[in-house]
Amino acid sequence: MLLRRHIQKLLSEYYSQPSHKLIGSAITPGNSIPFSSLLGKYHWHYIHKKSYINQTGQWLTPTELFQPYYSNIIANFIAHEVLRNDADDGDGCDKEKNRHNEKIQVLELGGGRGTNAYHILKHLERAHPDVYERIEYHIVDSSETLLHLQKNILSEAPKDVNFVQMDMLDVAEDRASFLTKSNTHTIVLAMELLDNLPHDKIIKTETGDILQTEIHFQTTLEEKFLPLSDPLLKQIITLQPSYVPLNFTNAKPRWIPTVACGLLRNIFNQCPNSSVIFADFDWLPRPTLDFGSVRDRKSTEGLGEPLVTDMDDVDHECYLSSPNLCDVLFPTDFNLLAEFAGTLLQEKSKKEKGKERGLYPWVVCARKQSEFLLEYGKKELEGTRSYWTGYTPLLEDFSNCSVLTISRHGNSK
Repeated sequence: MLLRRHIQKLLSEYYSQPSHKLIGSAITPGNSIPFSSLLGKYHWHYIHKKSYINQTGQWLTPTELFQPYYSNIIANFIAHEVLRNDADDGDGCDKEKNRHNEKIQVLELGGGRGTNAYHILKHLERAHPDVYERIEYHIVDSSETLLHLQKNILSEAPKDVNFVQMDMLDVAEDRASFLTKSNTHTIVLAMELLDNLPHDKIIKTETGDILQTEIHFQTTLEEKFLPLSDPLLKQIITLQPSYVPLNFTNAKPRWIPTVACGLLRNIFNQCPNSSVIFADFDWLPRPTLDFGSVRDRKSTEGLGEPLVTDMDDVDHECYLSSPNLCDVLFPTDFNLLAEFAGTLLQEKSKKEKGKERGLYPWVVCARKQSEFLLEYGKKELEGTRSYWTGYTPLLEDFSNCSVLTISRHGNSK
């Protein structure tokens, strides 16, 4: 079995649990943290810790902690992309007609509790009504339990949301697609999804050959490195050779974000007139191994190693020796992912434009989350500023997070 399919099996079991065991419920819409009443950094850390203690689930995302401000910033990005796309598409009366009549698809991959979608729609309705009227909002999630929760939360949203249950591995491997082929302007959001997308692991031999990792069962599960044969891995490595370790000497295997790369390929194959925003961890700490941790490493450690944590918030040495129902969290090298996206789109542009090889209508940008927040949400950032010291946790916390954006410039027709 390919490694990514084994990882997917582990994650599917984890996410099939009841939603209250997975995602925090200490903070709900209308019950957000009163940031302006906080004294400063240490007061925020006290509230943050208390929120984790009081929650019923395993994790709280920036969307949950910083509601509605974080989602408002994402909504500002959506509005900016829509208006920029309008400005690039047509002139005069035709331009005005397009702006007021064409629908916009927003697809959120991995919707959590539905909090992000709720606040995005509320903010668009209030601050960008022209954009709001044109939005068709969809959530795609692999977890049946989370989809059920999202439907309950979003029953009070200002606009109907369409829900789709779909596995991102199926999309990456071309067995399914969450998009219908069209030129509709489509904005794809994935907030803290990349860390839970299955990865593969490759190694370079002394002779320069590349081996893929497979999981085999002898008396126990074990890794085997076999000649590269998987078509998706081959395509990713061809487009992004930097994913391959430079040399054999002292080289560790490298984890490859296969499913994330496959998703990007699917998005732009189906809807070339797309904008993308992926936000997630660019670094994760090594596991904290203490009482209760399984310290028996059965896998070969690689670059981009995942953090494996069980339902009691105990870390374990590796994914092969960990107990059942563990979260498997990967850091993302955003610069490499941006390079992959850029090469993918450059090749697509060459094929579509033929002789017009100089035309490249996408802008790909990887940056720290704080930079993105400052560009699209200075007003919202003020809403999280503590009154005594001016400490702004939305800007200054989560320093190990980055954002990948892909914007569409020019007429794609």
